[in-house]
Amino acid sequence: MHLDLTEEELRALIAEFDAIVTNDRYPLSPRIQMLRAFLVEFGEMEGVPPDLAAKLRRYAPPPAPVRLVGFAPARERMRRAARRSWWRLRALRGQLERRIERKYAAATARSKMTRA
Repeated sequence: MHLDLTEEELRALIAEFDAIVTNDRYPLSPRIQMLRAFLVEFGEMEGVPPDLAAKLRRYAPPPAPVRLVGFAPARERMRRAARRSWWRLRALRGQLERRIERKYAAATARSKMTRA
């Protein structure tokens, strides 16, 4: 569908759509999403003044994110290693506590023997 609008009419229409979209209470409602789609289409039209095209670019969908494939497995390996080291430290702590308890028990037993 082609609209034959003057530049003033186009500016007024875009300004009205922009005001409705930015000031609406429910920005994710289907009505507002449709108005955003209209604003995107207005931005893609030929003959739109550059300042209006720059204003309408903010309604265009963002570019797809770039996935860095090599980093995700490395990050997961680091998480696993950290978990393993935490469990190792916990096990070592338990071993040390048991050794200290045994030494303390042996020392108290020796001191009781020397008193008697």
